[in-house]
Amino acid sequence: MASPPDWQYHAALLGMRHAMELMLTGDGIDGAEAARIGFANRAYPADRLEEEVLVIAARVAGVPSELTRINKRSVHRAFDVWGARAAIAPAPSSPRWPPTPRPPPVSVATRSRPEGGRRG
Repeated sequence: MASPPDWQYHAALLGMRHAMELMLTGDGIDGAEAARIGFANRAYPADRLEEEVLVIAARVAGVPSELTRINKRSVHRAFDVWGARAAIAPAPSSPRWPPTPRPPPVSVATRSRPEGGRRG
């Protein structure tokens, strides 16, 4: 099951409905479903995975490194404009995960009093 702090930025990737469903249900998805909803670019059968990854890696390696840096920076800036980095950062009002147990409330009747039973 996924914990919300790990999934907060997924709304920018998956859209609110898919992100909310995955966060609230904790359901897992396979590669084909991940590609269908935008969580992955592609899905390949295990016996073709390495071959397909190497084809894509060769294409990426063929792009000049300065252009790669510019393109990556551009995509990261757009992601920031969409608020994805802010979603990843824990907000001060975010609950701790896992929740920290709180001690039971103390009622006036059970609170200890100073010696002699008088209130100070």
